[in-house]
Amino acid sequence: MNDCRALTAFRLRVDSRYAIRIGTLLAAAILAVPTLRELAEASMALQMLVLLPLMLACGWGLPAWLSTAREARLIMATRAYGLALQTFAAFAASVWMVPLALDLSRIDGRINLAKYALVLAAGTAARFGCRGGSWPVTLFFGGNFAWMMVTAGGLYLEAERRLCGNFLLRDQQIAGAGLMAFGLLLGVAICLWAARRAAEH
Repeated sequence: MNDCRALTAFRLRVDSRYAIRIGTLLAAAILAVPTLRELAEASMALQMLVLLPLMLACGWGLPAWLSTAREARLIMATRAYGLALQTFAAFAASVWMVPLALDLSRIDGRINLAKYALVLAAGTAARFGCRGGSWPVTLFFGGNFAWMMVTAGGLYLEAERRLCGNFLLRDQQIAGAGLMAFGLLLGVAICLWAARRAAEH
């Protein structure tokens, strides 16, 4: 019975790695098409709800391209830095919720490049931070990030004027509503994950 459970768990891990690899390829393919990327960059809603989450997902999925043993070694090597990795991930992802930062990325190519690099790195840092760090730390940072998304989304939704000079008010409101929804879903997912991890320990 134990052997069957171990085999099932192994197959699930392998299947999830292949699923992550396929997802990473699809996200990278979408981001690599200039027309699609420029279309998303021109819309605040598409940028915050599609483009940046795709880039974050790419960063999260990059380690899945390593062998299981090599990723495990990296997780062990970075275990002591779980707090720092999750701090960096939260900052690097949340800075692009600031209207000025998003505006500057539209008018300066270097800032736009830095945006993609930071969000990509945030995804990878979040993966190693979550895999190697303790669940209370992940719950703290993930919960705060989810709350930040809900708060920022509420500000975007309720603002009577444009907060970003490069995007329309209606676009801003759609982005705000989407951020609130994403934040709530993320908060619920993190709480369920933390409850499962706590039960295992």
